Amino acid sequence: MRFFTKKNLPSPVKFVWKTLVVFILSALLFFPTPVLALDYSGTIKSYVSNVKVELDSVLTAIKKLPNLSYENGKTTLAEIDTRLQKIQTDAGKNATAFQKLSNETQQAYNKTLSDINSLYMIEKASQKQLDDLKAKRELKYAEDEAKLLAWLRLGESGGPNPLVIDGSYEEYEKYSQYISSLNTQLKNLQLSRAGLESKNQSLSEAIVLTNKISNLSDKVEKRIKLANQKYGNVKEYADALASFSDPDILGEISELDQLIADISKNL
Repeated sequence: MRFFTKKNLPSPVKFVWKTLVVFILSALLFFPTPVLALDYSGTIKSYVSNVKVELDSVLTAIKKLPNLSYENGKTTLAEIDTRLQKIQTDAGKNATAFQKLSNETQQAYNKTLSDINSLYMIEKASQKQLDDLKAKRELKYAEDEAKLLAWLRLGESGGPNPLVIDGSYEEYEKYSQYISSLNTQLKNLQLSRAGLESKNQSLSEAIVLTNKISNLSDKVEKRIKLANQKYGNVKEYADALASFSDPDILGEISELDQLIADISKNL
């Protein structure tokens, strides 16, 4: 690090180094680690499993209705209503929450993609600087070689070594140091870009899965709304007939049972 603070470091090299440090720090501060910490696949499986448990409990309660007294049937009917409302409410909240997370993850993906492109541009600039430095060093080497050969041909009449007098050895060494430092910076840039690309791949997968969870929850909510409408029919028949064994209400109960079973199956 001491080398990077030397006054004789070329300004373009200083600029790239400072840009790299600031860029990496800003990228680390921005990157939403909690987004990647979630197990989306596990979340989907857990959600489906929980909904199935809830629906199975509703199905169990529905199947009991025809064999219950009117009073007990009304109590069970109220329990069915409560469970259906809970499934619908939870599904709605889940759909909204994961859609929000999906949007936030998309923003993070876009930001990281922009950072990757910026790093790539800095890489190109660094590579150009590196190529220019190498070309200048080679030119310097060729010039010094010519001076040295001319001096050797003159022998003693040539005077002191011109490369020692004008500091060519030290200047050549500086070019070599600059090239070494820029090589290191370029490798750091490439590693940083590779890291961001890996994270963006994870973000891309997270976007797909958060959308899946949101869409699944939205579909569950809509299907349960239909089940609630059918539940309303069962309740109306129960209120009108004061029975859960009448053929008409049995038909409605059977349809509600089939509707809930289809929702569970289609999950």
